Amino acid sequence: MTADRISNLPGDVIDRILKLLPIKDAARTSLLSRSWRHRRRSIPQLVFDGNFAPLSKKDVYLPNLTKVMVNIYEAMLVHDGPITKFELAIPGFEWCPHVDLLMLYLSCKDVEELTLFFWGPGNPYSNLHSSLFSAFDLKRLKLQYCKFCPPSGFTGFSKLTFLQLEDVSLPEGFFENFIPKFPLLEELRVTDCDDTEPVFESHSLKVLFFRSSFYKICFKDTPALSVLSVLDIGDLFCGEGEPSEDDYLDMVPFFASLPALQQLNLGIQLLLLLAAGRIPYRLPTDLHHLEVLEIPRLLLDRLPQARVLVCLIMSSPNLQTLTIQIDDDGDHPPSEVVASLQQLLEADDQPGVFCLQHLEEFNIQDGRGTQVELDLVRFVLATAPKLRRISIKPHDELSSGKVLKFLKNAALCKRISRDAELRYVCDDADEDEYRVEDEEAIVKSHMKRLRELNAADGISSLPDDVITRILTFLPIVDAARTSLLSRNWRHRWRSIPQLIFDVNFPGPDSRKTERIYEALLGHEGPITKLELILYDVYPLMRHLSGKGIQDLTLRFEDDTSGYPRYQLHSSLFSAAFPLKRLTLQYCKVRVPSCFEGFKNLTLLDIALVDLPNDFYENFLPLCPLLEELRVFDCTGKEHVFVAPSLKVLSFNSTCQKICFKHTPLLSVVSVLDDSVPHEHVFEEGPFVNVNLDIVSLFAYLPALERLDLGSDMLQFLADNGHVPYQLPKPVHNLKFLKVPRILLHRLPQVRVLVCLIMSAPNLKRLTIQLGDDNEHPPSEVVASLQKLLNGEDLDPGVCCLHHLEEFNIQDSRGMQVELDMVRFVLATAPKLRRISINPQAKSDREGMQFLKEVTLCKRISREAEVVYL
Repeated sequence: MTADRISNLPGDVIDRILKLLPIKDAARTSLLSRSWRHRRRSIPQLVFDGNFAPLSKKDVYLPNLTKVMVNIYEAMLVHDGPITKFELAIPGFEWCPHVDLLMLYLSCKDVEELTLFFWGPGNPYSNLHSSLFSAFDLKRLKLQYCKFCPPSGFTGFSKLTFLQLEDVSLPEGFFENFIPKFPLLEELRVTDCDDTEPVFESHSLKVLFFRSSFYKICFKDTPALSVLSVLDIGDLFCGEGEPSEDDYLDMVPFFASLPALQQLNLGIQLLLLLAAGRIPYRLPTDLHHLEVLEIPRLLLDRLPQARVLVCLIMSSPNLQTLTIQIDDDGDHPPSEVVASLQQLLEADDQPGVFCLQHLEEFNIQDGRGTQVELDLVRFVLATAPKLRRISIKPHDELSSGKVLKFLKNAALCKRISRDAELRYVCDDADEDEYRVEDEEAIVKSHMKRLRELNAADGISSLPDDVITRILTFLPIVDAARTSLLSRNWRHRWRSIPQLIFDVNFPGPDSRKTERIYEALLGHEGPITKLELILYDVYPLMRHLSGKGIQDLTLRFEDDTSGYPRYQLHSSLFSAAFPLKRLTLQYCKVRVPSCFEGFKNLTLLDIALVDLPNDFYENFLPLCPLLEELRVFDCTGKEHVFVAPSLKVLSFNSTCQKICFKHTPLLSVVSVLDDSVPHEHVFEEGPFVNVNLDIVSLFAYLPALERLDLGSDMLQFLADNGHVPYQLPKPVHNLKFLKVPRILLHRLPQVRVLVCLIMSAPNLKRLTIQLGDDNEHPPSEVVASLQKLLNGEDLDPGVCCLHHLEEFNIQDSRGMQVELDMVRFVLATAPKLRRISINPQAKSDREGMQFLKEVTLCKRISREAEVVYL
């Protein structure tokens, strides 16, 4: 029988467990074991809150007072030992005479932490029992909705370190007269109390949160105060919230009394008092310790408030976080305010001041997209070398157009910090609701799976590199949703190195650009791969230039949008983009004269791009590592390829000249013409006025292994120069030959095909596709082809088709020319495995007759089969 571990727990462990339980649950532990019985009576903490007496449906506002007090009395009467912590915070509980009895009882229990929260809107404040001020030696005191009136002989709480007052009636001059009686007080929190002219004097006070209405506020002797938050619950000033002539604070003596200030939260009332006084450009004594500054309500249309902000910025050399929230009543600042603020920010009459040297974060909330906000952003970006993030949250009523304009202007600002990023925060109720539903479904499914497996949390413990790889394979929207999986996954998607904004990127078209800007400005770290579908990428070029992009795809609007082709900015062709792969679609490229080349570029894919005539001849030599080039329907008449590292060329476009000058490694060539209509006459086709014959062309392609020869290129080779039966130098490396849309009724094209077959001794696969304009060739063409195939002019040292394994005919018409070619292949290819024939009309009788003729042909290969599709 296993040992009873619960009964054998040490006494101190049991006490620690009981401290963490509500009183009712602690009482129920008496049933666990004999050693637990009545241990709850000695726990030093008694907490009577909503868990102890929850509100019933019948008593929504007030609990059953008699029942609650009976339960409290029972718990306290059976309690043994000291009570270090006592909390009475039952929702709806009003002060009653029973509270005085509790205070008398607690006065001899050595209470160190006391919390009394009463519910009393509409009821008068109740006096606290006098025993609180005489018999208690408190360290922490929290009061709500009562009257704090110490007796005349009150000497203070000598050990009090924490005091919280919320909606408490205080005597006049409370802070000035009583706070000094708490010599060890370190933290004071005041909310909605009635001392309108507080004076704080405390040597030990470190933290002050003051949220209440006041006319004046004063700090006499607070050398240790480091965290100060002075907010408000309403304007007491006359004249639409403005202070009177006698109500003001001088910034110089005010901040001189706060030498240790580290965090400052400046509410509107205190801001107005400071703005009504004398405002220097910089305080005589810098706030060396101030690291966090927050102004939750700032009216930028009023110059005095803006001057207060500038003064605090210039006087805080070690500021790390700056947050401002634009007030709802703020209008667009007049021109004189904008000019004055710009003059303040650009002032250089203080040469010894180096402000914002340590600023790391700048936040703007409820932004209106005004010029003043843009000037602040520009100033911060230009003077904060350690800046990591600027977060901008626009006002709900700000249009998306103004937001986008503001972001574009902000993205163009020069920045002194390399790590600085602009983060745009926007709340979209519909989209957020959609996201939450999807994320909840993901999380529920994941947690269900974990429960089924009864396994540990494997997702949270995944290595960082594994998480990054997973996020890389997800669309960016799905990657963002993984933040709910685990704390270790939270915001990790912002640093994924691959960002793809393609046609599948969600959201309405009117907001896609805005959301792409938001994601890019909020991204952290390098971006190795980026795919964009935008019309204007110029505002992003400066932001992207330092991201180390290696794989870049830019797709722009097509003709249907009505926009002209977008001309790429010259900054793309700078050293700031260490590209390895570049894809462009529907744009205009003009390479600057100072371009030194993409030294690491290995792939270039361009489609529907407006190019200059000499693009390939001048651009390709500047990309020494280029291995693959894809061209589809681009402009340009003369194409000269000079690329010593080029291995793959896919060219599908019109041109008047094509030439290979220096391509020793080019092994895969596809020269097609699918991108243009074919109603033109081939004799007047795009390849004209060129002195390049078939012999010269293949002399520049010594490494050719795969060739796709389009109809236009085929006709060009047939019309320019003599087409020999065999090339002077065989193409030994050619293994795959495809000739789409050949016209077999034209003897010159047939001669080119036969020349290539006879010049490729290592050919393995041959595919021909008949063009739509094919006609039954005349008898002289058939006779000429038969003569060619019979090898009457064949060099006896050449043995063609000895390695051919597959021969394909697509869109077959069942013509005699095709039958002669099939007969020739079957008779001369000893390694042939398959002939595939795909007729244009499957029910044609001529096709069936053609198949019968093929089956009668002699074949040299025993494994050869004829497949008729």
